Amino acid sequence: MPENPGESDHDEVPEPRLGGRLARLPMTVEEAQRIEKQAASGAIDPSMPGVQKLIDEAHRTTVQAYLWGTTDGRPEQRRLRWLFITVCGAVVLTIAGLVLSFLLASR
Repeated sequence: MPENPGESDHDEVPEPRLGGRLARLPMTVEEAQRIEKQAASGAIDPSMPGVQKLIDEAHRTTVQAYLWGTTDGRPEQRRLRWLFITVCGAVVLTIAGLVLSFLLASR
């Protein structure tokens, strides 16, 4: 029996568990976009328990896919990601080399 008359026992949605740990499957970009469209059109009621959390996760997934590209294994995206990492590493090494050479030259 709930303590407050306006509350029900069904306000909290139990999280699925797998071996004592929370079972979480990653949301695909297609699922996230579908959820966002339904939320924007009003087809999903965000006041239901757990729904706003799902909408927020869908938004995060969509934004992450927009910023970093989807991770569906397409080779051009992997190549672009490795190019970005390589360029950042080269910049860091160049700056470190310049700083080190200036420190050694000032002695």
